[in-house]
Amino acid sequence: MNHESDRRAFMIYLGAILLVGLVIVFGATLSWNSTSRSDQSTQFSREANPS
Repeated sequence: MNHESDRRAFMIYLGAILLVGLVIVFGATLSWNSTSRSDQSTQFSREANPS
């Protein structure tokens, strides 16, 4: 393989790693937002009920 094809393969590899990383971060952010919203609603109901 020549230098140009090696460089192109490396760029594709790097792009794939970045894409997977972004998908993981995006999914974790959505998951964290949905759990924090449900935790807040249960926390508010717990705070309102004890008295």
